[in-house]
Amino acid sequence: METQKQMITAIQKGPICEFEQELESPMKEGLYLPNVEYLEMRKVSNFGGARIRIMKGLWVGGGQAKSHDELTMIDEGYLNITPKIFIFAGHSSTISIPLEKIIRTQPYLDGIGIYKEGRQKEYRFSWGKSIDMKLVNIKDDDGKIKPLSGGIVNQFINAFRRQ
Repeated sequence: METQKQMITAIQKGPICEFEQELESPMKEGLYLPNVEYLEMRKVSNFGGARIRIMKGLWVGGGQAKSHDELTMIDEGYLNITPKIFIFAGHSSTISIPLEKIIRTQPYLDGIGIYKEGRQKEYRFSWGKSIDMKLVNIKDDDGKIKPLSGGIVNQFINAFRRQ
């Protein structure tokens, strides 16, 4: 996994926003985000109570099992968003979603959630504070460098989908 930090500059030019980035995309087009974690909600069970082993395979005990959903890291890699496709390439998994199959996006402070047609679970991608952004000519912004927000990436995806 590369350790370079990405810097994205969003420049407002009339009704549209253009993006400039320091690190070039492996696909030579679109938005490239390195050091991204792929997360999913998974069921986690906890058992409360005492159990006594009587013999091999036979346990006696009291208590109850509780399960809850927990956000779990599945893989780590990079995101590449082009005018036609959304790609996550990690160490053990690759997710490729055509932009017309994305039915909803959910921006987060440090990432974005993608809902694909035909799938109930959200694909959640988080870059934490590993990617910075600077906004230029944007009303009510101080122009300082800050961590990249999911709202900016959401606008980028929506602009491609409108094309």
